[in-house]
Amino acid sequence: MKRQRIVAAWLACIMAAFVLPFAALAEGGGIAISLSGGNDTLATGDYLSVNVKFDEAVASFGGAEFNVDYDSTALKFVSYTALLGSAADEDTAESGSGTGMLNYGGVKDGKVKILLVNAGIISGGDVSIAANTVIGNIVFKVIGQNTTGTSYKIASEGFSAIAAEKTGETETTLTPAGSTFTPTTVTVSDSVTYPTDGAPTVYCITSEANGVVTLSLKASIADLQRLNMQLTLNGYTDIAAASDCPFTVSIDGGSVTISRNAAPNTDGVDMRSGVAVLTMKKSGASQSIISEPKAIATKDANGALSPITKPTVTDDPYGGYEYGDVNGDGSINVLDAILLLQYCAGMSAAQLDDVQLARADVAYDGSVNVLDAILMLRYCAGMSVKFGIQ
Repeated sequence: MKRQRIVAAWLACIMAAFVLPFAALAEGGGIAISLSGGNDTLATGDYLSVNVKFDEAVASFGGAEFNVDYDSTALKFVSYTALLGSAADEDTAESGSGTGMLNYGGVKDGKVKILLVNAGIISGGDVSIAANTVIGNIVFKVIGQNTTGTSYKIASEGFSAIAAEKTGETETTLTPAGSTFTPTTVTVSDSVTYPTDGAPTVYCITSEANGVVTLSLKASIADLQRLNMQLTLNGYTDIAAASDCPFTVSIDGGSVTISRNAAPNTDGVDMRSGVAVLTMKKSGASQSIISEPKAIATKDANGALSPITKPTVTDDPYGGYEYGDVNGDGSINVLDAILLLQYCAGMSAAQLDDVQLARADVAYDGSVNVLDAILMLRYCAGMSVKFGIQ
């Protein structure tokens, strides 16, 4: 509570500086802030992720205040996430204020009031801002119907920024670069092809037990927010959604749609250990799975929503694990060699499925035997060992 009072008092000082006549402010250099990172083309219902970023380094930054203007007929403000400094505390979150580096002071008539406060002043730390520092993430939802385009921008009217140090008793202003107020246009379309640059890879993994095939999806994603992909299954019957599947699964014969479109401030799906999506049985002599991925969006470790991209979906004979990681614990170590030796000895406790056997054949000679275990032990001992597939 004491810290909150100190911060509140400091914020009051910053705000007082903003309303001082310009004659009482000294020039203190330039500042360039941009809104970037979102999609160029979106569909109605999509979430637009916009990063607030310092384009150039600022040696001394105290704070800034400005409005983000947006077309409220096509975009709806959803949330913000502070990526530098602390987020708003629970007592002030509902009122639209807080103690973070990026906070909003309310939404009205297509304007989001943004207040930037350099936490370094409060803590007595560094007051400089490095170039390309991303300080916050704003999320809008596309709500416009049959709209050809929309835009968002930092408004020049009401923009104020000050340095951390004063010139005597005078607050020092930072002059905004013209690029700060450049609007960004987003096209709203019924048919959207999302970019592939920076898109994650989703592994499509199948396993079989007691005549039932389970299809799982796995990716290096801790917080998946959106997924839209279609599968065409050939040579399978009795296709059904897996129990406790966190995705919406629609099945029409051999055509399957897998989707999720969570609001950005809700929990996503952890894909790192694999998520069971379908169960089915084989029918006929051959089977195939054809994927047509369309859209994916994630949240990073800071909680920022990524732009929507088109993922790469691929089969993985090693089940999304590293070649040689027999037990699937995320590393190649002595435990893998021991498990393999137990399997070679015919011990009942060391049963390996087809995917594990593929990872165990490090000699890459088409069979799993003691030679593979020896290679693993040498690898674990730090000896120069080259697995057969590498």
